[in-house]
Amino acid sequence: MDDFKEIIKSQNIQKIKKLEKVDWHCHCGRSGLLNVVCPQEKLPTKPFRGLKEAEQWFNLHISSFYPETQTGKLALISATFKQFNNDNIKIACINYGYKNIKLFGGLDNFILTMNELQSALAKDTIVLPELGIQRQFSFDEGEIKSYIDSGYFYSIDLNGDELSNPIKKFKRIYKFAENKGLILKAHVGEIGNSDSIITAINELHLTEIYHGISIIESKRNLQIALDNNIFFHVCPTSNYMLSICKSIKNHPIKAMVNAGLNVTICSDDQLLFNSSISNEYFKLYILKTLTLEQLQKIYNDSKNHIKIYTKKFNVGSML
Repeated sequence: MDDFKEIIKSQNIQKIKKLEKVDWHCHCGRSGLLNVVCPQEKLPTKPFRGLKEAEQWFNLHISSFYPETQTGKLALISATFKQFNNDNIKIACINYGYKNIKLFGGLDNFILTMNELQSALAKDTIVLPELGIQRQFSFDEGEIKSYIDSGYFYSIDLNGDELSNPIKKFKRIYKFAENKGLILKAHVGEIGNSDSIITAINELHLTEIYHGISIIESKRNLQIALDNNIFFHVCPTSNYMLSICKSIKNHPIKAMVNAGLNVTICSDDQLLFNSSISNEYFKLYILKTLTLEQLQKIYNDSKNHIKIYTKKFNVGSML
């Protein structure tokens, strides 16, 4: 494990990219590289003023070239798989939005297409498909349950506008997913407060949280998360670029790690935030947000987290 420390200490991003890594939080059509997908485009020099402005930028600068069609989405998802190779991602939990499945004409064709893409572009990556439901949009409960029942998805996630629609609206779907053995996750505590995380854990029986950085606002809630062994998949650059935190140097991940929470480092939407897993390790080290020992523990824990999946599913580990 000294190799990891030496590579991070070198501050050589090319060496860091060669490390075998895991990305527990990425979105299927938004995790490619901007300079590959739209080389003529540049990200704003300042963070977005929230999720709404980020979405407006994406629609103007990405969707105008890759519209919400099967062809457009296929190109963006292909860029995601290519990035797994580029950053040496050996395990990727990739969030497939409910609407994307419908765009491909149903689950059977979607699965066939995704498997072909993985085989062609990321054959050395274990891909763990995750079913994503956007909180702000209407959905067909029966259709989602049929997707869960298919056996294709390893986990379920609730994402999108965290402040829209109460958590309880999704209890039946999550109960169904729980009964089918899926791992239960949600985007929560990114914009919402610390209490929203505990509510989501209690209502949906979550074991893993995407972002969840507001957990540090309450010692009581922090202890509840610790007692329940909750995993937090944290995306520092994403939080900074959405103006949720003021800097990466003082990102809440520091307090989360110091408190003893289970934490991984993830990329989120690379097309919007322009930061790979390698970049995240690099930034957190050079800014002294986390120590080498803390980064190494996160690196090891991220790889070992696959054991949660191997216990429940027939998943082999490459790490």
